[in-house]
Parts: sequence; structure tokens; C-alpha cells
Amino acid sequence: MTTGPWPTKGVTARLPDSSRNGSARGIVSLAMLRSHLPQRASALRIYAAAVLANYAAQVPYNLHLYGGAFSRTGALVLGATLLWFLVAAAPYRVGRRAGYWLLLSYAAVQVIFYLNNEVLLAFAGYGLPYHLAHTDDLLVWVVFVIGDLNFLAAVGMVAFLLIDRSSVPRVDP
Repeated sequence: MTTGPWPTKGVTARLPDSSRNGSARGIVSLAMLRSHLPQRASALRIYAAAVLANYAAQVPYNLHLYGGAFSRTGALVLGATLLWFLVAAAPYRVGRRAGYWLLLSYAAVQVIFYLNNEVLLAFAGYGLPYHLAHTDDLLVWVVFVIGDLNFLAAVGMVAFLLIDRSSVPRVDP
């Protein structure tokens, strides 16, 4: 019996208890396995939209606040994290095991980063409440809102990846 999410035609596979059909007692067909793919693809599309919008927002944010002053270190960190996301998303999209773990690590690091910047800094007078309350600079406020949505998308993606364990193949196809 194949246990990965992409068995060959006519082979059955076992899904987690939450996905079991009562009459089949956990044995599913290839068509049922493929029905999970749109969920995974949709989750990745939503998350990718939030992540890419956040990266795109950094350009006008930098130009507005710093007059286009270029920080090589900042650009390197931004580029490296974008590359991390892209390297994770591409293999995850096609069902590779490494893509799952890379995407989970990227999203988890984002959650930790935003947890610090949005939640923990609120106790120091900054963070999410500060960002949402200060609307005097519309561009900065919009970029902060995009970042906040990115935080929520990262939390959602981590939850999706941890809950939908069927999206992790035991071996790469």
C-alpha cells in the first residue's frame, strides 16, 4: 500500500483519521487523494500573495522613509528571505517533501518575527496597536497593514501545514 499522497493509478492509500470516509474506513482512491490538492494549492496561493505583496511593499516604503538610500545589508536580508520562500514554494507546489519542510520553516520564522514585532513590542508601546492607530502617514500605515496581513497568513500557513499532514509525502515522487 502506498502511503504518499500521489500513488499510481489503482493503488489505494491511507489518510489521517480526519480525512477518512466512514464507509471506506480510511482507504481512499486516487481521485479522493487528488481532491486534497486544490486545498493545498489554494493555501499556497493565498500565502504567496500575502508574502509577495509584503516584499513588493518594501520598495515604496524604503523610498518614502529613506529617500531611496540603499542598504546592502537590508537588501541582502530581504533578497535571501525572498529566495528562501521561492525555493520552498516551488517544490512544495509539486509535492516534494523538502518543499514542505522549507515552507514550514519559512512560515514559522515569519510567525516568530512578527510575533516579536507586532505582539511583544505592543507592551513597549509599539507593535500592532501603534501601527494601526497611527494613520497620519498613509503609505507607512498601508505597508504596516500588509505586514499584519502577512503575519496572519503565516500563522494560517503554519496551521495548515501542521494540520494537513497528508500534504507531506513520505518520499519524493
